Amino acid sequence: ETDIPLLAMVDDPSKLSVSLDGKEGFVPPPDTTGFSINLVDDNGLRSINPVVYRVQMTPDKPPEVKVTYPARREELVTQRATLNIGFDATDDFALGRLALRYKIRVADTAAGPSEPPDGNGDGLSATYFPAGDFTGQPVRRIDPGIDFDWGGGAPAPGIGADNFSVRWEGQVQPRYSEVYSFIMRADDDCRLWVNGQLLFDHFPGKADADYTATLPLEANVKYSIKVEMAEHNGAASARLWWMSDSQAREIIPATQLYRTTGEIKALHVVAFENAPVGGDGWSVTWFETPDLNGKSTDAVVPTIDNEWKAGARPVPGYPERFSARWTGWLVPQYAGVYTFHTISDDGIRVFIDDQRIIENWNDGMHEESGVMPLDAAKAYKVVVELTNRGGANSEAHLRWESDRFSRQIIPTDRVFSTQAKARAALRVVEARRAEIQAIAAAETQDDPGAETIVMEMTGTPKSQRGRYQWDLTQLSPSPPVGTILEWWIQAIDTNDLTGPGKAVSDHYLARVVSPETKRADLLNQAADAFDTMRGVTETQEQLNARLGELLLGRPEGGPRR
Repeated sequence: ETDIPLLAMVDDPSKLSVSLDGKEGFVPPPDTTGFSINLVDDNGLRSINPVVYRVQMTPDKPPEVKVTYPARREELVTQRATLNIGFDATDDFALGRLALRYKIRVADTAAGPSEPPDGNGDGLSATYFPAGDFTGQPVRRIDPGIDFDWGGGAPAPGIGADNFSVRWEGQVQPRYSEVYSFIMRADDDCRLWVNGQLLFDHFPGKADADYTATLPLEANVKYSIKVEMAEHNGAASARLWWMSDSQAREIIPATQLYRTTGEIKALHVVAFENAPVGGDGWSVTWFETPDLNGKSTDAVVPTIDNEWKAGARPVPGYPERFSARWTGWLVPQYAGVYTFHTISDDGIRVFIDDQRIIENWNDGMHEESGVMPLDAAKAYKVVVELTNRGGANSEAHLRWESDRFSRQIIPTDRVFSTQAKARAALRVVEARRAEIQAIAAAETQDDPGAETIVMEMTGTPKSQRGRYQWDLTQLSPSPPVGTILEWWIQAIDTNDLTGPGKAVSDHYLARVVSPETKRADLLNQAADAFDTMRGVTETQEQLNARLGELLLGRPEGGPRR
């Protein structure tokens, strides 16, 4: 519980407002469930108001926006055209700004037809491991591409020259809608996934062998990609090329590779991961016997870090022989393999989700350890049992460690005394994680170097179905034939406390062509439309004929009944 002072309004002292650190309109913590009001007068007399006002916190999600017109991802336009753009934007609370954003790529007309625009990526998220099985303390960085010949040297600081592994993750964006070939050469082992599909798996592999797989891809679409390689000994290298009918073989360039969202918004994610979950500690039952039964006393304690000296006991008046059972729901910060350590006098055992990982039920002082893989942001039931069969001293300590941090007492904010409290905290954690990832994903696709045209809005609506007429004659200088305009719609909400939330639509292209080329394009579209209408008309005529036969009571071509 937190006490927050109420401030009297200057114009009407009977009205009170909430403030925190002198600021009105503060944002309550995400786990707020309710509040009550108490008043204290100058004599120290306190009002009695047993009413608790319940509060349900709703996380503010970023807005959503999509383009509804034009239907084609690439339109042909002339220098004096007006491009009609339709869009839908929504937000749970209120939209604050809508904008058209665009980039201009001027093609070299002397070189013939212009090439598709490059992407705005800068590489893949790379994780280097000091072992060949993707374990150990990792080194993380952004690699602009996979084009390495390490020879006999180390691939990264803190990583040895032999027996290491690397994982690259992110997205890949092709320039053409064609069948692509991916070619990987690694010394020693390699694997490749694109769009969640395992294209090849050569663990173990052959040194400097080329492995090829093909996959149909669409232009300008971002596909997930993951590459793994492992080096055993000797020289090491890793290279990844692509090629298609229109794409010459090349190392996949940084502009077409996008790091993972977590890397791009590292500050957001790290702040989230390191934020306390808000645990209250362990539920413990102290028994007056050494065999975990009989008369007992219950309590909630922050940690398992106890030492009773010179006859001291956990509960005043308890006998020399006693036992204890701690129960808590543990929420790890990170996914990984955790090692749990105990120090006890006398016996101790530890269970995680009913699986025993430590047990030494003998008398005397013991140091034990057990290993358990855990996922992040998931609640695990942990039970620790202790027996003390006599003696003036006793103790019990539980610590943990992983490749992300050194050995430490399990912090209170990661442990909940009941399963219900853990589940409530995880719901808040998941809502915050989803919000952060959505904002990060939106900002990932938005190019900070693009031009912006802010659209007019009336008020701050929750939804906006709009149409914008982009007058290309307003571009200065006027774009020459062959210019490619890459454009998208950006939506920003009004959250100025924990936001603002941002979203962007898919990216579209407008290619500047001559009036003759545009007329030919319009004729082609008209011909396609007429073909579609002709097919619909023929189908309708067939349906009409069939309906007439049914109404007359005879099958088509058969005798009348």
